[in-house]
Amino acid sequence: MELDDLLDALNAGDTITGDSPLHEIMHRISQDALRITGELNGVYPNANMTGFVGTY
Repeated sequence: MELDDLLDALNAGDTITGDSPLHEIMHRISQDALRITGELNGVYPNANMTGFVGTY
């Protein structure tokens, strides 16, 4: 099973149960997203925050 299988199940409104193959894919994809976000934040520090410093 891969991302396309997960997307098909989600688009069909299927429930993703814990410890299922689809849940494993969902977890892997979310971890990849966290890793990529962390890498981007490390490469571009404050690139999107310069106008927002002190406004929140």
